[in-house]
Amino acid sequence: MKAVVFVLYQTEEERILAPPQNCCYKEGSMSDNKWSEFERPEYRLQDLGRPAVFIIPTRALAQPMNEETLADNLNQFLVDNFGAYTAMTIPAFGIWRGPGGLLASDESRVYEVSFKGKENIPLLIKKLAQIAELTGEECIYLKAGQYSCLVSPR
Repeated sequence: MKAVVFVLYQTEEERILAPPQNCCYKEGSMSDNKWSEFERPEYRLQDLGRPAVFIIPTRALAQPMNEETLADNLNQFLVDNFGAYTAMTIPAFGIWRGPGGLLASDESRVYEVSFKGKENIPLLIKKLAQIAELTGEECIYLKAGQYSCLVSPR
């Protein structure tokens, strides 16, 4: 069921400066985040939470996963669980020391999603571990908020 809200304003300026009456804006939502100090009458800010960034080897994205490509499966997962994502399509290279200390590199795609709270972090980590196992990767780099780690399947 969808609620209809009628709001009466005293002045035209009050109407213009009022937040939109829709599901994306919640009164007081800016008071609990780092963006509230930048709030001004000329614009609105919507807190998306903290970013999570991870890197997937480009060659792995065409690999089959559940009757579709890994790229399509990951796309659906990110949209279903985080609402949106960004993928950098410019070539990115990861360089690291592999087993035995040898330098390794791989062309990769960088993904970014935003999350509020910590509830969705384990869900994302589980998905990345599944991808690492499917693709034969030893691990996948993940940065969530201000922390980074390597995600490996057990």
